[in-house]
Amino acid sequence: LLDVKPEHWVLDMCAAPGSKTCQLIEFLHSQGATTLPPGVVIANDADRRRAHMLTKQIKRLRSPNFLVTCHEAQIFPNLYVEDKQVKFDRILADVPCSGDGTLRKN
Repeated sequence: LLDVKPEHWVLDMCAAPGSKTCQLIEFLHSQGATTLPPGVVIANDADRRRAHMLTKQIKRLRSPNFLVTCHEAQIFPNLYVEDKQVKFDRILADVPCSGDGTLRKN
């Protein structure tokens, strides 16, 4: 759906528990294992415990192409690499809903 390429910078805003984030990282590495892709996945979750769990899940992939952050999505900070602001090629926001598809069970 996102058509992630190895050179893309991807931001996953509500990343925990990490299954979609792992798929994004696998897409970065889709060109083969001979070279590291230039792209990066930034996996963000506002909850510190969930972000910790996310880190453990992603580390199993043994990819250096990710970074886990813990910020509120509405105030996510600007990121800079070598004094140049990062512009994301893809952003995934699979935000939590309030009650598994139902508002009220009465």
